[in-house]
Amino acid sequence: MNRILIVGYFGFSNFGDEWLLINLIKLIKKFATTKIDINVLYNIKKCKIVDDICYIPRWNLFWLFKIVYKVNNVVYCGGLFQDYTSILSFFYYLFIFLLAKLFFKRIILLNTEFSFKKIPYFIVYVLSYLSNFVVLRNKIELEKIKRHIKNKNKFKFSPDICYIEENNKDVLFSRSFKKVALIIKSGEKDVNLVKNFCKSLADRYRLVFIPFHLKEDYEFSLEIVKQIKNCEIRIWDKIENYKYMFDDIDLVITSRLHGVIISDNLKLPFICFSLQEKIRNFILSIYKTDCISLRGLNIESLENFVIYPNLKNDFCYQIEKIFKHLGRLRYI
Repeated sequence: MNRILIVGYFGFSNFGDEWLLINLIKLIKKFATTKIDINVLYNIKKCKIVDDICYIPRWNLFWLFKIVYKVNNVVYCGGLFQDYTSILSFFYYLFIFLLAKLFFKRIILLNTEFSFKKIPYFIVYVLSYLSNFVVLRNKIELEKIKRHIKNKNKFKFSPDICYIEENNKDVLFSRSFKKVALIIKSGEKDVNLVKNFCKSLADRYRLVFIPFHLKEDYEFSLEIVKQIKNCEIRIWDKIENYKYMFDDIDLVITSRLHGVIISDNLKLPFICFSLQEKIRNFILSIYKTDCISLRGLNIESLENFVIYPNLKNDFCYQIEKIFKHLGRLRYI
């Protein structure tokens, strides 16, 4: 039996990470070549089993040692090794990594990228060298690492695994926007600029705030909504139901990575504003254009900044190809 431990930022009411987890489990089950036992480190107090998946309390050291010792493969999923990860979380994930190597476990870094500014970049090479397989979700980072790493075969590119839910139906894009969804990350550097932008936007469009992180983003959105009219907040409950929140949306404006991916999956025009390196590299890699800063967005000519999803992409094929390969290697 192949026993797998999935490591990520799970259990913190963050839509993007929970969406990643759901799709990762689906893909593992679909392409596993042997019987599998899936375990997930999760932000809970006690172990629980749901739909044959065992959820392990992430802060319980006894269970952490026990499960790492028990499994064959440790799969990291998401952007865990970057400056935007808190120092505590960074060292937590690094500790599990070293523990897995101590117990001679295979380590797969999946659906990830490395984004270090404050942390020495040699950590990237150490993690890359010690990992058994690395799947990066932007080609820019892939080419950067391949220039310095000898064993290039264990590095692969794959679009974000949430693209597996791609909608292939025929779509006629509307050039007239009436209702705009805002997926804004809390903690933007210039809060007043974000608020003023939303106020100006509300004069022209009906705004729908969709907080991805239920605690942090919701409070941030609520603070803005209290100051403007012509808007609402929609809260997600089950990940599987997210599409209903976008049924009447004409345009998505987002500073979150998975806000972009949702827009592409649902074939909704979108605008991405962000100065984060990981998001800029992702946009450049997938859409061949750059993000825009919020200061550069002009309400009067908003349509000039819109990105239209590529209806002919082969993201699903690329993702499935990677997971078939992982299955053949017995990593899943």
